[in-house]
Amino acid sequence: MRKRAPRARVEWAALGAVLAAFAGETAVDLYVSRRAIETTQRSRLEHQAHLVEQMLATRFWATGNSLDVLRDELPVLRQGPGGFARVSDRMHGMAESLPEARTFVHVDARGRALASNRQAVVGADFREGERFRLISAHPAASTLYVSPPFLTPLGNWALSLGRVVLDERGGFDGYLLAIIDPEYWRQLLESVRFAPDVSAAVLHGGGQVVHRAPRPAGDAAQGAAAGPLLEAHLRSGRDLSFWGRALTEGGGEGMVVLQTIRPASEADQVLVASFSRQASAYLAPWRKELRAHLALVGATSLAAAVLLLVHQRRRAARTREEADREAERQAQAAARTALQEQLAQAQKMESVGRLAGGVAHDFNNLLTVILANSGDLARQLPAGDPHREAALDIEKAARRAAELTRQLLAFSRRQVLQPRIVDVNRLVSELRSMLRRLIGEDIELALVLAPDLGPCRLDPGQLEQVIVNLAERLRERARGLRVVFMSGYAEDVIVHHGMLDPGIDFLPKPVTSDALAAKLRQALDR
Repeated sequence: MRKRAPRARVEWAALGAVLAAFAGETAVDLYVSRRAIETTQRSRLEHQAHLVEQMLATRFWATGNSLDVLRDELPVLRQGPGGFARVSDRMHGMAESLPEARTFVHVDARGRALASNRQAVVGADFREGERFRLISAHPAASTLYVSPPFLTPLGNWALSLGRVVLDERGGFDGYLLAIIDPEYWRQLLESVRFAPDVSAAVLHGGGQVVHRAPRPAGDAAQGAAAGPLLEAHLRSGRDLSFWGRALTEGGGEGMVVLQTIRPASEADQVLVASFSRQASAYLAPWRKELRAHLALVGATSLAAAVLLLVHQRRRAARTREEADREAERQAQAAARTALQEQLAQAQKMESVGRLAGGVAHDFNNLLTVILANSGDLARQLPAGDPHREAALDIEKAARRAAELTRQLLAFSRRQVLQPRIVDVNRLVSELRSMLRRLIGEDIELALVLAPDLGPCRLDPGQLEQVIVNLAERLRERARGLRVVFMSGYAEDVIVHHGMLDPGIDFLPKPVTSDALAAKLRQALDR
């Protein structure tokens, strides 16, 4: 394989550098675009988690205060007959004022439900429940007890907030519960999901899932373990944790944000808001842009390489052609050098012939005037007049001189031709007076000039000579007749005016003066 020329290698190297710079700039733009998308997604997830934290903290604070108020009112409400019925009525009013609290329950020290806004719960035994064991083992009036997710007697997963009730001696005398409505969790999480692929959940500090949206089929996730990310978040002690590359709730890799929710300053457990989104979802537009840019870079590189290759091949072809032309020019120069001596001699002969032809041409024009005037003078003088004989002698001498000039013109025809653009109609019109004197008074002269005849490239002297020669021949053959000189294309003049049969072959229009003269002579002879 032949080595590439240095210039071609430089061009390919420059093209590679330009394409590399273009690809690098594209890669930087794509990287910046991806970072901007990731930053925006992180900001949105963190904002939604913070929003849930604010809403739940506010609502749980309100629920905790309601339990405190109810605990303070219990001694008064329970006095006298129907005391627990009055407690149930009070709970009913609180449930209507608090959208998140679905059920209020008053449980005594033996684990039996004494009052509730839901009559089906009154009399239920909570003694075997985890909440009863936890609160009765560690009763503290200032603590807000946040239970793990549990399955209610109605078949729903729920979470409760509780306050302990103490007797006059400060001993355990039961507790008050506010069970959070499961529908509240669903409405809350659905309201903060800004995209269908966003997963939102509320997690219990004990490691269970309180509620998740979108809700898996069959409530499989409710009450289930939350996973290692929750443990890592709680161990870190931070209120907000972020993972840019983690396993999301949907099973793919993506962003995860965990935000701690503190229902009260002295709650026994915290809640955690979890938001996640898969990278395949929020990077889908960016990946589409990536494919478009890759296609653009590839197409641009291919097109640039093809154009450069075609350019180099054309340049090589031009170089070969220039070398061939240079060789041809050198050969022609050598041939011209060999012919210079012959050309010098030919130029000398051409100069002589050009001089003789020019003199003969001008002299012939003078003789035409002499012939016309001497013939006219001889016809005007009567017979026997000595001047008439002198005029005839002048005419004869002029004819012999004209014959000599015609021989000189025939000898120098190639050298004295001086063709130029000529208006034929104007030239014939200028010859009218000379032709009238030349053909005599016994011949009627008429000119028919074609208006559509354009300028012709010819020697005006030659055309004048042809017309004068025809006029001389007409003077001898057309006495008493009408002579018409017509200008135009040969075929139009001869065929259309009935002078020749249309079967004759003609030269292509326009014709030269020689061809026109030959056709006119042929017509006159017929």
